[in-house]
Amino acid sequence: MTGNDNNLITDNQVRDVSTGGTAPLQLVASRGSSAALVNSNNTISNNELFNFNSNGVGISSTGNESWTVSGNNIYEASVQSSALTGITFGGSGVNVVTGNFVHDLLTTFFACEGILFDGGGVTTISRNRIALTNVNAATTSLDGIHSLANSGSLLTVLNNEIMIAPATSVSATIHGLLDSGSVSGSCNVFFNTILIGGTATGSSSTWACLRTSANMHTARNNILFNSRTGGTGSHFAGGIEATGGSYSSDYNVFAGTGAATASFMDFGTVAFTPVPATFAGWQSATGGDAHSSGGNPGGNFSSAMFVDPANGDLHLVPGGNVLVNNTGTPLAGVTTDYDGQLRSATLPFIGADELVSSNADLTGITLSAGGLSPVFAASTLSYTASVSNSTGTLTFTPTLSSGVASVMVNGGSAATPVTLSVGGGNVLSIVSTATDGTMKTYTVTVTRRTVFQDWAVANGNASDPLAIGANGAANLLNFGFGVDPNSGAGGALVFNGSFGAGGSVGATGQPRTVIEGAEVRALFVRRKDFAAAGLVYGVEFTGGLTSWQASVDTPTVLADDGTNQIVSVPFPASTGAMGFFRVRVTLGP
Repeated sequence: MTGNDNNLITDNQVRDVSTGGTAPLQLVASRGSSAALVNSNNTISNNELFNFNSNGVGISSTGNESWTVSGNNIYEASVQSSALTGITFGGSGVNVVTGNFVHDLLTTFFACEGILFDGGGVTTISRNRIALTNVNAATTSLDGIHSLANSGSLLTVLNNEIMIAPATSVSATIHGLLDSGSVSGSCNVFFNTILIGGTATGSSSTWACLRTSANMHTARNNILFNSRTGGTGSHFAGGIEATGGSYSSDYNVFAGTGAATASFMDFGTVAFTPVPATFAGWQSATGGDAHSSGGNPGGNFSSAMFVDPANGDLHLVPGGNVLVNNTGTPLAGVTTDYDGQLRSATLPFIGADELVSSNADLTGITLSAGGLSPVFAASTLSYTASVSNSTGTLTFTPTLSSGVASVMVNGGSAATPVTLSVGGGNVLSIVSTATDGTMKTYTVTVTRRTVFQDWAVANGNASDPLAIGANGAANLLNFGFGVDPNSGAGGALVFNGSFGAGGSVGATGQPRTVIEGAEVRALFVRRKDFAAAGLVYGVEFTGGLTSWQASVDTPTVLADDGTNQIVSVPFPASTGAMGFFRVRVTLGP
């Protein structure tokens, strides 16, 4: 014999008797009584369930396994007089509670819960929307999702939108997500958006997310936002009130009004005994949330990031929010968001909603040096830029048209400087990726000028070394001998000093012969940075202008003005003072 298996309850309206009378305790329920004869593989789907006095859906923890509860609209159209839970789900096996909308649990009693899980096995609670705003003034306890998971269970709470913001001022203890599961169970809390709001009275505290059990709890990519104010209690973003077990949390956004301005986290050791902590204190105590952000409501920590928080719509507004846009971490097996849209495989959004766009355009590219040619336009994909020789690295700052796209420069972060080689071989790619995977590649070919090209630009001259300057000399000679090509005279250099003691540069100019006593030397101007500039100076001597002898002596520096040097080479004995010399100047690539 078996239990009640493989049944489908779908597309029904289940409610109280419309002519009046007491509402039923439960609208759809399974009360299996035997662990050997379980009710299994049943589905409750796409029903409208309203007006009940205990549970909209009630699946007991004994005699049930492998159920699916999906797409149901669960609410109260009239006020009831007992504690209410939209879905109470127990049982074992592999279970899914997904896509349900639980709202308006109206009661004169003190407690309401959106979804209560008190089962075992492997259960996923995903893509549910829970909105509790219309509550009685006497209500003292409100929970969005409450886990009382059994020993050895694995519960995953994924892609849910939970909003609890009583429209009237009440003194109520509120938990967006309360994890009180067995110490031997595991609870994964991934990609949820939880918003607690409204105005409190009395001393009750509230939490967007609270763990009170020493179980295994892992939290990633959640928006945990508590903007509730008033009362004498504390309004926490997140909390732990247990020792032991394991707790791992990161890539979350926390916001709370706290016990004091800065103490919007709760780190205690005794269940339901809060101990306020700062966000920095929380990070230190838990050893986690290194990539998370935390703050008081205001600025970027604003419920204005949501489309319609007053009515429980916690989708992100167009453009999203800098705290959540592409700031999450990918998780194995999680490929879609609350709406079933694809999540980024590399930089997902934090929270239940992943904004999807095909817009991969840039609106501009700023360089840390130089400028683009032509002027930037989103439809133009190829550009050039020229920078000085001294610019060894360049940082690109691309501006995205869509605030939810991502961008990489040369395969890395846009903040990482790109190393440039001298010349025009620096072809750099800027790849922007829209959230739907659309990609756009912009290229910038950067020329890092040589020292000579910098000199030519500074003097308004052509960068051709053989071009003749306004002073009648070739650019290469003007460059090599430190002469202004526009106004520099064609005269010889001026050295103020002596061979033995050195001296100063009186003027740059053409090479000259200088005699001091018995010494005869050839003097010429050499750029101090000649090696970096690619300049090579070769001195040659002759006695009769028919054959030339290359000097084998290392030039001696006689004067240095920081840019140019005057150096000397002795005439060889074969020519003596009656000889001639010349300086060959070549420019390497």
